[in-house]
Amino acid sequence: MSTTLPQLAIDDETAIVAKYMKAKFPEVLRHHCSTAHPLPCTVGHPKHWSLSFSMEVDLALDVIARAFHHSVSTDWDAQRYADLIGPKNNGISGDQEATMFKSFKPIRTDHLEITPSTIADRHGKLLVWYLPNILSPERQESMFSDLKHLERMIKVDAGKSANWRSGPDYFHPIGGGLKPGTFNISPAWFEQGHETEEHHLKVSSDLLKDNCISEWLEKCTLPFALIGGILSIIQPELFEAGQRALRQLASAPTISDNPIRMLEILKIWYPTFSALAVISNRATPLHLDTGGRAKWLDLILWVYFQI
Repeated sequence: MSTTLPQLAIDDETAIVAKYMKAKFPEVLRHHCSTAHPLPCTVGHPKHWSLSFSMEVDLALDVIARAFHHSVSTDWDAQRYADLIGPKNNGISGDQEATMFKSFKPIRTDHLEITPSTIADRHGKLLVWYLPNILSPERQESMFSDLKHLERMIKVDAGKSANWRSGPDYFHPIGGGLKPGTFNISPAWFEQGHETEEHHLKVSSDLLKDNCISEWLEKCTLPFALIGGILSIIQPELFEAGQRALRQLASAPTISDNPIRMLEILKIWYPTFSALAVISNRATPLHLDTGGRAKWLDLILWVYFQI
């Protein structure tokens, strides 16, 4: 007996953008490598795309290609670094970090902050894709405007148990900017301390009912689809793993303690990642995230709009 999966957001516009970008990227690379007249384009935009969105996607491909051709290397081995930090080091213990700093110097290079680049270790193991201006100014303005409608959901944890991520010490207001604070959402994640198969996954509390966050997810179809397309180029294995994980959730909804609501959220969940954090006007100390894996890259999108 076969079952039909519900229509997932990731199999809609996100999949279309990723398919186009993966087909188009070799042409863009050849264009960047060639000194002769560029060859005619053979990969056309999907017919339902607007001209402005087509230009946004092509801008992203151009920035990725420029980063592909500008690689910066550390003089140290990433695996050696991972072995020395251990599984529990959070990166904010001063003595150990000072010792590590002597052997693992940060990169110092001119113009890196404005140049699309990849950063690799001494053996060519890719560590970072740095992609400044990959989103058009108009898209950043639009995303900033949409986030303004979520300000009442953005909070700072003033409790005594708050850590630096959510506590007040690193949040600072900026004139004309969003209210400082953060919120985290996921269609399905483990509660802290319940990361085993014995426990059901939980829908984020902010997603249990239709509200401004669910409206925002639906409204951000195109930017989230574009971000998914970018990930499909720069880290294809992670993109495919994210797609599989979300489809697995849909195929086994009883893994959630609220399967009906989880499926409703998956129909509007266009990000390829299974969790999303909005962080507004927070400084971040140098730190290490524990519990990850070498190939589990975060995708950090910085949106700035000058009013």
